[in-house]
Amino acid sequence: MAISQVAAYAHLSEVDVDSLGRELDAIRANIEDSLGSKDAAYIRRTIMFQRTLDVAARLVIGCSRRRTGWLLGTIALAAAKSIENMEIGHNVGHRAMGLDERPGDPLQHMGMGHAGSFVSMALFA
Repeated sequence: MAISQVAAYAHLSEVDVDSLGRELDAIRANIEDSLGSKDAAYIRRTIMFQRTLDVAARLVIGCSRRRTGWLLGTIALAAAKSIENMEIGHNVGHRAMGLDERPGDPLQHMGMGHAGSFVSMALFA
């Protein structure tokens, strides 16, 4: 669908659309320039927390003999999967840290072709 087919934007001229595009590009560049090591550290801490929660939840489920343990383990496992998909997947999917510019970074390929993802990461490149 072209922008001219959307009623709210149909009044914009080609110059207006180009101007809007330049403004959005400037906003994106500003955000990309502001990202750095603190953001990368946040993602790494989040990944470590998610993986620890995942393992702990699986241990609780596997070692528990009561339904309460299974319930708590299942809730923890669901939380770990939510953190993986909503926080880690979202940030890495948007290349929040410029991961494609850091050769050898273990986060560089995270989420690509992941079994829990139903959308090709190539769409976000």
